[in-house]
Amino acid sequence: MIVSFPADTFFFAEWKSTTYANGVFVMRNSTLCVMVFLVLASVFIPAPVLAANEIDIHPGWNFVSVPRVLAQGYNMAGVLFAGVDMAHHSVFLYNSQTHLFDQVHAGDVIKPLDGIWVYSASTVVIPLQFDTSPATPPQKQLYPGWNAIGSSESAAISAQNAFLNIRDDWVKAVGYDSVMQAYEPAIFNTNPSYQEDIEPAKGYWLLMNDAGVLA
Repeated sequence: MIVSFPADTFFFAEWKSTTYANGVFVMRNSTLCVMVFLVLASVFIPAPVLAANEIDIHPGWNFVSVPRVLAQGYNMAGVLFAGVDMAHHSVFLYNSQTHLFDQVHAGDVIKPLDGIWVYSASTVVIPLQFDTSPATPPQKQLYPGWNAIGSSESAAISAQNAFLNIRDDWVKAVGYDSVMQAYEPAIFNTNPSYQEDIEPAKGYWLLMNDAGVLA
């Protein structure tokens, strides 16, 4: 079974019609071997997409968020992060009014759009159980200076559109790569920088020059 080939690869095959999931069409024949030239364009290999119904946790610190209101019984920190080995670390939220980190306790409700810091000793996928009852879209009060936020979208969206209702007030957004354990390049409120994506279930630092409401 052919799984993948690097670009500009030659390979021998028998004639037999086979179409693989990545869109590659291969011909084979039981008696005749031929050389086939295969070029895999990037269109056949989509980039990984973060799912909004789960949180990917990696070893070390993770900056995460939930996009919508979680269902009752699944919305407390002790339940949501029950499968995470925190190695005796605490969960933290950033308080934009006091400019201090607040410890999150097991009985605290995890709210949408909050950027949350979680430490893990291993890789874990946390499924999210959302409240299915009709509700107003989540909102988060923002303050001048740095705010720890997340996205309310179910898919990646440009920063320009993610922060549309605060378009005159935000300065830059900075995500955190939990795999590399390093901050990502800043996204600025200028073109073309604000065309960069804001990903679901990720936390971001958002610098504001005035108060506003993220929705």
